[in-house]
Parts: sequence; C-alpha cells; structure tokens
Amino acid sequence: MRETRMKQSKYMRYREAKIYYCLGLSTVKKLAKEAGATIHVGKCVLIDTEIFEKYLDTFRDE
Repeated sequence: MRETRMKQSKYMRYREAKIYYCLGLSTVKKLAKEAGATIHVGKCVLIDTEIFEKYLDTFRDE
C-alpha cells in the first residue's frame, strides 16, 4: 500500500526512492544527480521521478 502511495507522487525523497527502486541510498543520490532529477526545497531534496525513470531506462539491456 505504501509503495502505491509513493509512486502516485511525481516527487520522492531519497529514502523513498531507495525503497521503491530497490537501490542503495548512495546509488539513488548519484543517479538522481547525474539525471538532473534533483530539486532542492530548503534542506529537503526531492527527485523528479519522471526524469529519474527516463534516465534509468538508458541502462536497460536490449
């Protein structure tokens, strides 16, 4: 149920993305930064999931 709620949002925090994408925290931070998917709101960093997922798709094996 929680994963469904998280995915409904366009933005996620690092720790939410870590759980949702089954990646380590440092990997999520690195990939989100490389993708240009990070948004800073005060001290909070959000990941734009649409941009992040498009970037992840570039690693897909054909």
